[in-house]
Amino acid sequence: MFGFLPKRIQEGLSAVNPDKLFEVRIRKDRPVCVGYGGDTAYLTPCGLSLSAAKAFTVSGDELAQIVFELCDRSVYSHTDKIAKGFVTLPEGVRVGLCGECVTDGERITNIKNITSVNIRLPHAVKGCSDKVMSHFVHGVLNTIVISPPGVGKTTLVRDIAERLSSNLCNVLIADERNEIFPLMTSRDTVDAIVYAPKKYAFENGIRSMSPDVIITDELMGRADLEAVAMAERSGVKVIATVHGVGVEDVDREGEMRGIIGLFELAVVLGGGRGRIKEIRKLGENA
Repeated sequence: MFGFLPKRIQEGLSAVNPDKLFEVRIRKDRPVCVGYGGDTAYLTPCGLSLSAAKAFTVSGDELAQIVFELCDRSVYSHTDKIAKGFVTLPEGVRVGLCGECVTDGERITNIKNITSVNIRLPHAVKGCSDKVMSHFVHGVLNTIVISPPGVGKTTLVRDIAERLSSNLCNVLIADERNEIFPLMTSRDTVDAIVYAPKKYAFENGIRSMSPDVIITDELMGRADLEAVAMAERSGVKVIATVHGVGVEDVDREGEMRGIIGLFELAVVLGGGRGRIKEIRKLGENA
């Protein structure tokens, strides 16, 4: 998985328990940091440390080589993904990128001179959706999962997809970043459209695959909300995630205004990785 990193970084990571490793942050000429369990530490030749004194650092040339290797030595073929700020590996690992944006009018066409790389490692947690599934006794509810970044939204909806698949529910995963589908082991009744905008995935998925439920990650903007509304008008249930700290927070003025009105159940994560802080019924049946 880490074959695109410098050898010394690979060797340092080999001493870290992969079950507790959630992210690796590499910044130009700065100490390499890792998210380990619920904490952050520096990566050194001797393992993890709270001191940056002996931490690995990576030069600008090394960062460029990391991106080159990350893109299978063809950065050009990955330009569309890089322009969105990330590259996803086959294992569902998302690698976020920061640097100098290249624009064409208002459209970002590329990111060059990379200064930061964030490797986010997904984890399958069987049974983490038990509390949510208990609300689906009489059928799947349109469900919004709310939390800050990195708390476990994708892990939760992936487990929901697994559970629905095992119940012979036809699930379509609109996987814009290809993070949900790769780690799934139960795929008997699961279809996936990856790397496509949600509008395309919802419209074409409903037309061609006739799903019972669409599961998608990270709603952002009016186009995504309109895709959810269209699915619900078509009689297709939707389970989606959004960044926020609570129900009232996400239903704010601006592009996300009205999002809560599209759903029947809200699941709020917080207080630690993977912890469900609140499950709230919405709308008329609340």
